[in-house]
Amino acid sequence: PLSRVGALASLVEHAAASRAAAMADDATSEPMEVEAEALAATAAPLPTYSLPLMRFVKTEQAQNGIKHGEYTRYRVHCSNKLKALSKALKFQHGRTKFLKRRIEPATVTDERFLHLLVFNAERAWAYATEMKRENEQEMKLRRRDHSVRRMRKAATWAAELVRVGKDVLDERSQLEADAYESLLLGSSAMERERDWVAALSNLERARTLFAELAKVVPLEEQGVLLQSVEEVEPSIRYCTYQMERAGAATPPVAKLLAASASAGRPGRRSFEELSAMLAKLSAGGGAAAAAAGDAVQLEWAGRKFTVKNARARACLANAAALLEAGQRVGGGEGVDDGGVEARLSAYARAVNAFNEARSHVRNAMQGGGLSEGEPAYEEMALLDTALQGCVLQASVARQALLADDAEGRFAAGLERTALGKRAQEKEKYARADEVVRCLDALGRVLGELAEMGAQLGGRAGEGLHDAAAAAA
Repeated sequence: PLSRVGALASLVEHAAASRAAAMADDATSEPMEVEAEALAATAAPLPTYSLPLMRFVKTEQAQNGIKHGEYTRYRVHCSNKLKALSKALKFQHGRTKFLKRRIEPATVTDERFLHLLVFNAERAWAYATEMKRENEQEMKLRRRDHSVRRMRKAATWAAELVRVGKDVLDERSQLEADAYESLLLGSSAMERERDWVAALSNLERARTLFAELAKVVPLEEQGVLLQSVEEVEPSIRYCTYQMERAGAATPPVAKLLAASASAGRPGRRSFEELSAMLAKLSAGGGAAAAAAGDAVQLEWAGRKFTVKNARARACLANAAALLEAGQRVGGGEGVDDGGVEARLSAYARAVNAFNEARSHVRNAMQGGGLSEGEPAYEEMALLDTALQGCVLQASVARQALLADDAEGRFAAGLERTALGKRAQEKEKYARADEVVRCLDALGRVLGELAEMGAQLGGRAGEGLHDAAAAAA
């Protein structure tokens, strides 16, 4: 028995010694592996990637809970993506103990390295927003401080993306990354509630970059950038309100943009440099814009939509011609001579053409194999909404023409009755109940249009809602 105990003890000692040696080898080999990877990456030329950042971010958000306000679900999704990407790229932080590894331009041999930075920023942003929502229900100072720190961390990760992307991203992606960083920096300054000028300058910088980028990108990619512009505007109005409340004058936009370079990390690009990049990008995109000149565009509520479906394009061309015919002035005032009837018929046919185009777009959405949250699906959904708005606006024009015609015929009948003249058989005068019925129908359509503007949101939605409510 004693010999067996001695043998077991020697085996245990040998295993412990082997384990300690292996751990020492790992600890010494990991830094060497990192240095070897960095040296190998430095020797190779740096590739250039194109990262449509805002489209990538909005797609991830729409497909993973943000559309329904589920920030916890989105944060968990970002954590899972970070684990999966780190394992796939073999960019994990040590085997036995944590070893911090920073992404450098030379490290980026795959576009997914940039996704690591994006998901880190998005995870911190989702956590900050989640705690902010919880704090609105039950105020806790520690939770609020934690939310501020996480929002600052999101801005730090976005700054890392800008730093790395300066050497490995094309100009358009660099501009989007700078706008993304400015948005998070402005949100972080808003949460601290100390420097409203810094918050306003960063938010103005983000809005300007998004708006200018929307002018140079293809039409099918403008939607996500214009959506970002609308999302920034309430924060800008809030910062302006806080400055006016404190008795400070709001600086002009040009001064805010000039000061935005100092309202962030050291070495940040000035807005003059970004303007030069935008001008170069706009000049380079002229050929693409000329090539896309033959595409049919639908403009509604301040936005332009590219219509790719051939049948929908034909329906829109027909609807445009019918609307032009319906807007022509008809015959004499008060008495219908056939001109009003022709205009009413043109408006009715235009409504049918818009509805037919809408059905073609919906069929393309269902049969295209697209899923909700994808950029192509969201763009077609926005086009469907725009076509619905065109239907309502054409219906408003038709009902307004009907109401005006009925009021004119009613006034002409009253005037003839006051003069003691009898109505002739060919003259069609309106009765009071007909006028009321036309006005009620016009009010219902205007109410639908106002409700649609309220659901649309943003400055365009507010303008549509206010105009329809005022007309009703």
